[in-house]
Amino acid sequence: MLMQLQQEDRWVMAQPLTSSFDPLALQQDVLTLYLKEYTDYWKRFLSSVRLISVDADSGEYAEGLSLDIALLRTLVSENSPLLNLAKQSVKETTLVETVKEKTLLDDITIRNQGNLVNQAKKVQEKIAFRENKLVQEFVDSQFDGLRAFVKGEPSDGENNSNLSVIQGTQMSRVIGALNDQYTRLVVFNSAFEYGDIPPISHGGERIAIESQTWPDPFSNIIAPLLTSSSQKFENKVITHTSKAIDMGIGEICRNTIQGRYPFADSEKVVSLSDFERFFGAGGTVDSYFKKNLESKVDTTTTPWRYKGSASRDGLEFFEQAAVIRNALFNASEGRKVALDFSVSVRYLAPSITQLIMNFDGNIVRYSHGPVTPSFFKWPGVRQGTIVSLTAQRQQASAMPDILLRGPWALLKWADKADEVAQDASGMQLLTYVMGKDRVELEVSGLTYGNESISELLRGFQCPSALNDDMHEIW
Repeated sequence: MLMQLQQEDRWVMAQPLTSSFDPLALQQDVLTLYLKEYTDYWKRFLSSVRLISVDADSGEYAEGLSLDIALLRTLVSENSPLLNLAKQSVKETTLVETVKEKTLLDDITIRNQGNLVNQAKKVQEKIAFRENKLVQEFVDSQFDGLRAFVKGEPSDGENNSNLSVIQGTQMSRVIGALNDQYTRLVVFNSAFEYGDIPPISHGGERIAIESQTWPDPFSNIIAPLLTSSSQKFENKVITHTSKAIDMGIGEICRNTIQGRYPFADSEKVVSLSDFERFFGAGGTVDSYFKKNLESKVDTTTTPWRYKGSASRDGLEFFEQAAVIRNALFNASEGRKVALDFSVSVRYLAPSITQLIMNFDGNIVRYSHGPVTPSFFKWPGVRQGTIVSLTAQRQQASAMPDILLRGPWALLKWADKADEVAQDASGMQLLTYVMGKDRVELEVSGLTYGNESISELLRGFQCPSALNDDMHEIW
């Protein structure tokens, strides 16, 4: 057949026939082309295998995690399609093991074992050896990684036709890991049904990352499924956590803190006891965080985020509360509000003979002279009830120009400044206009970071009621 085709080809191409034509060489050339195409076909096929996309918005698996659980259960079942695919792929790409020696004498009835037959056998063995060498080079060796992944390295004398998945191979470990992930998702899904919020698990993500080193088709099948299930699980945990925050501590915050001074410009005021009970160490926010979130949140990053995730839904509230606690709660091991601050007079109008500053019973009188800071504590001897500034003039009574009362009198005094600035060293510069006279004060200790205590508190926000755009991923 090959000789006939060769002659036709030369006739069509107008090439002269030669007597040096080698049918065996031509056979090997044709076989080589076939094997290369065979290998390319299987490589393309294996790299294109994917899980069939299933619509999770309808039917039995309308709740996303249930779909992933069902897929994992199928993949690790006794009749696993993943194992069947692995075994069949190895079978179709392992040709030397299954190739039986062909004989050139299939059409000859051999009745004796004469010299001619022995010579024919030797020729056939030589041809078979060459063919097997080509098959090994262009097919089998191209899929060594797949074969070792599924079957492991065969030991001496092992029957290579046995396509069972050997215990201890990478394939068996993959099935075990998928089974663990399946069990994990079932347990976590059940926990959600009973209202528990388990910590975010990254077992699926670790397997998905490891799968990048696996041969085709396994990475393209397993990685998307595990990445998807991990993301769904993470979203579900975060959504449940955000809802729990909103419906629990968020409601307390909105009822006792939101819209009240010092968090808003309002006549309504947060009592100091409520403030300390809410923000202090061991208080409402701190206790909730330690009980429900501490093990799940990475507080070493700024901003805070859930461990192993880029999400920070619901965490800004707790991070802000921690900043407030660090800024204001400096007494009784973080349970009570205490501030140390200093005030110095940078400018005093000439018409003012003396400026009297009263910070909760700590009184300082300043007349024109050297600029020196005066140090105060809040709350002071009166337990945080009064702040006053009195500008004495030669022909005027010594009535206070500014008088503020209550637990937030110190912050209200800072808010009452006509001008507020900050110098290069970070000092606050508060300017008060008393009548027609100007007083400039340099204040230290009423800032935290790059903002004033007042700005810090005004920037605080309670967890909002459920947003319209918040959706739950099941």
